[in-house]
Amino acid sequence: MSTPLREPLTRVAVLGSDSLTGELALKIENLLTGVQSQAWAVPLRDWDRSLRAANHPETTRYNYVLAASQLAAYLGERMPEVGGACDPSLVDSGQVTAFQASVIEERSAGTGLNKYKALQRFFRWLVIEGEVERSPMDGVPQPTAVQKLVEVISDEETRRILEVCEGRGFMQLRDQALVRMFYNTGGRLAEIGDLLVPDVDLDTDSVVLMGKGGNNAGCGSGPRLRVLCAGMCAPAADARA
Repeated sequence: MSTPLREPLTRVAVLGSDSLTGELALKIENLLTGVQSQAWAVPLRDWDRSLRAANHPETTRYNYVLAASQLAAYLGERMPEVGGACDPSLVDSGQVTAFQASVIEERSAGTGLNKYKALQRFFRWLVIEGEVERSPMDGVPQPTAVQKLVEVISDEETRRILEVCEGRGFMQLRDQALVRMFYNTGGRLAEIGDLLVPDVDLDTDSVVLMGKGGNNAGCGSGPRLRVLCAGMCAPAADARA
């Protein structure tokens, strides 16, 4: 069964992953191009290049570059008189603290924590590169964010979603398989979207998800998913016969 499964599923999964990667790459480039100060733009582009060299995923790169570019924009718009507005090497802890307070006030503590961690990485990289002697983040308090539990949809809601996907055509079977994959594994969007054929074992009804930081996790996928995948592969197998 694994042989006819390879072509159709690989084609669907890789196209979705490549599309998301290309979109994020464009967003990163737009962020870098939009930085007004050259003294900010040059190290940000160099930092992004180092993130690519370290094989950080596009989502991580985007969030990191977004935080640093937002700090640059904040200082340029609201504190144009300070040195950090023109040059990241002149940023001090007071400037970062003001930016962080603004993020928490306008967004949330959770967003503030994400920006804090990203800026930690940026200024740590500047220290390693010899651009600054000491990171301004050393004097910035880490935000305390209350973890919010995400509400899980009910079995009835899942059943209704599956009803919308009913049918024996390839697209309907694909949609049912995706819904059941999310439901059975609890995987993130990127983890499911990046799945390749070798990650799915139809003999043991299991799947290997690539999590954050490149960590793999094995999960049960369920027998119903095996039946759906077999149905998806049938047209491809008939076409080759």
